[in-house]
Amino acid sequence: MTLGIRSMRMRLLWGFAAGLAIFTSTHVLFPVVLGTSGAVPVWIPGGIAMAAIMASGLVAVPFIVLGIFAGGLGVVSPAVALATAAIGITGPITFRILLRRLRGRQFSLDSVSDALVFTFAASVGSAVPSAIGIAAAGLLGQTLTSHMGSVLFWWLAIAAATLAIAPAALVWHKSERVGRMFPDAIVTTAVMVGLSWWTFSTHLPVPVERVVPFLYMPFFTFIAYRGGRRLMSVAVAAQAIIATIGTLNGYGPFASPVMHESMLALNLVIAVFAFSSLVLVLLFEERARLTRIAEESRVDLEKRVTERTAALTLANESLMQQVTERRRAEAELAERELSFRLLYERAPLAYQSLDESGNLLDVNDAWLELLGYSRGEVLGVYFGDFLDAIEADLFRARFAGFKKSGSVEGAQFGLRAKDDTVRQVAVYGRIAQTEDGRIQRTHCILQDVTALNQEVDALRASEEHFAGLFENSHTIMTLMDPTTGRFVDVNAAACDFYGMTHDEFITHDLMYLNGVDPEEMVARLVEIAAGQGGIRIDRQTLPNGQKRVLEIHSGPVGGRDRPLLFSTIQDVSDRVAAEQELVEHRERLSELVYERTAQLERTYAELETAGAAKDRFLANMSHELRTPLNSIIGFSDMLLSGLVGELDAEHDKQISMINNSGKHLLELVNDVLDVSRIDSGHARVEPEEFELAPLLESVLESVRPEAEGKGLALRLENATPIELVSSDRRKVRQVLLNLVGNAIKFTDRGDVTLRVGCDGRDTIAFVVSDTGLGISPEEIDRVFEEFHQVAPPEETKPSGTGLGLPISLRLARILGGDLVVSSTVGVGSTFTFSLPAVVCYAEALER
Repeated sequence: MTLGIRSMRMRLLWGFAAGLAIFTSTHVLFPVVLGTSGAVPVWIPGGIAMAAIMASGLVAVPFIVLGIFAGGLGVVSPAVALATAAIGITGPITFRILLRRLRGRQFSLDSVSDALVFTFAASVGSAVPSAIGIAAAGLLGQTLTSHMGSVLFWWLAIAAATLAIAPAALVWHKSERVGRMFPDAIVTTAVMVGLSWWTFSTHLPVPVERVVPFLYMPFFTFIAYRGGRRLMSVAVAAQAIIATIGTLNGYGPFASPVMHESMLALNLVIAVFAFSSLVLVLLFEERARLTRIAEESRVDLEKRVTERTAALTLANESLMQQVTERRRAEAELAERELSFRLLYERAPLAYQSLDESGNLLDVNDAWLELLGYSRGEVLGVYFGDFLDAIEADLFRARFAGFKKSGSVEGAQFGLRAKDDTVRQVAVYGRIAQTEDGRIQRTHCILQDVTALNQEVDALRASEEHFAGLFENSHTIMTLMDPTTGRFVDVNAAACDFYGMTHDEFITHDLMYLNGVDPEEMVARLVEIAAGQGGIRIDRQTLPNGQKRVLEIHSGPVGGRDRPLLFSTIQDVSDRVAAEQELVEHRERLSELVYERTAQLERTYAELETAGAAKDRFLANMSHELRTPLNSIIGFSDMLLSGLVGELDAEHDKQISMINNSGKHLLELVNDVLDVSRIDSGHARVEPEEFELAPLLESVLESVRPEAEGKGLALRLENATPIELVSSDRRKVRQVLLNLVGNAIKFTDRGDVTLRVGCDGRDTIAFVVSDTGLGISPEEIDRVFEEFHQVAPPEETKPSGTGLGLPISLRLARILGGDLVVSSTVGVGSTFTFSLPAVVCYAEALER
């Protein structure tokens, strides 16, 4: 019990503060008790300890013990101080135990009964340390005038302190459960405390001193009425402390030459006064609560009276309306009877009405249609005439019971139709009686159940067939109750496999065979039965001692009332052994794979060394090849431009051939080096943010002369709002140049179009389409192979190196995209280059 304080930090703070207060008060009061007078004043440490035990629970115990022990040091010996602390803690603990026993873990001062329980617990809790302490003093040989008197002194001192101080811990912590404190009550409390201080700090005439305590009663009554428990607890605690201090100093109405008598009277008055004040304030609060409830009840009663009056008014209006409606209903009754007759005649279910003798009074069209008769052929005919002899006798007996019970539910008969066929019907009916209780007629519905009975017969035959399959199957089959694990039924194959008879089998459960914990096994079975079934591997020991591995296929069967688990069992012991052998072989194979992997790693390292040597060779050769090629191309360009003189036609032709061959060879060297760099992983992506439109324009401007030379239309269709792209600008441009250049190279007429679109906000699609000859299906799968060239039909050897498309594909994938092709022979080809991009839309740029 901790007054609802859950925070350990707050409980420790309460305990520490209480320990400090106990130390101070013990240090002050110990000398008084040990003085020559032997007086026992209001034992304030005891009251603080009781409050602490309520506020912090057992957490406060060490603080209380330390406070008493430390307060006694310097006044008594350490041993006596320790003994005093040990005895002193028994009172709070007893107090706490009694409150928990009588009121539970959460205690609050909300009623007079709570106050009585609190006072009882405080009285018993105060008596325990008093009795133990006086007994201990007597055992130690200390001289006591009267043991019972000493116990009484200490009991009153601790009880008075508990009743005066401890309630403050309850009412000030439980802020949500105390009433409002009015300003006038606060002022009255302050005036009363001041008056008390003056009374117990001044020598007054004896007659006046005797009257003064009674002058406090109006103050305390007013505080109880207006201030509630909070102010009352403060007033009582302050009065007790002031009165104790004043009496010890020889002031006040209780001061006398014999100090222990003064303290005895004071403690008794404080205890009674504290209890009376507590009961008084609770009575006032209970009166206020009852007054509030009475007022709420009065308001609620007035509301109910108002609502009831309104309801009666509405009921009267409703009654008048009902009278009007009943008259209207009587007028509509004839029309409804006509409608009912039409409904009865046209109802989809057969209807018949019999008189008391069982003759047909009426039938509807559905009845006539069911049996094929006309109405004139059946009215007045005995119902048993439509049955065979056996069922006619059965009808006679059932009809007598029908007339007694007044109803029939699902009785089946075979009615003979006009064409001599028999229709099975289920009859549901009631009996209409006259006012004097005589049978007027029956009202019966006939449901044609011929098809339903046929289905039931088929289902019964199917069940018999299944039972035969179950019993005669060579597969082990069992039916089990999943909630108990007991076998309900097994087939002959199961009996033969386990070596038990059918009767022996159903006396056992599954745990008998596999030795699994019953609770675990039942939980597994219930889970399987509740789901769609399952397959499990179970290891079981047969009654002959053999251990077998079984594969069990289980599934739920039966209805909701009693679900069962149907299982088929297969002995897979040999297969499991083979699988184990396979696992061993697999482990051996893994070892061989590991050895082979190590060998391949060594080979790979050698290949890497060779690749590095190749890269160095290509780097050196690129320099050695490019230097003379650039010289050849440069000098041939000078000759062709006429810088060294005019050339005749033959010289111009030959030098042009040299120039073109040099450029072709340089292009081949550059492509080979690009492929080598990509394959070796040296091609690095260098992302930068660039504008898309200028890049597209520069690509088209680079190839426009070649397109115009062939008379081709070169188009750009930019349908994307993307303006900025974050990627490797040089590689993107190289891919686009390769694709557009190839399209121009293999197109003789028509146009080449570069379309740019976007897929959402993450991918840009560059689509290059032409109106060339197209690529055949046999060639389209090889267009991205190195050195493979698609030759037009009229060319024996295509121009180029055969590396442009492979390089473009690899660059596209290095950039995080892809390159795909689609083509139709005679129509043209389309290459789509998809590129992921970190983009910035135009509207974002405007912002």
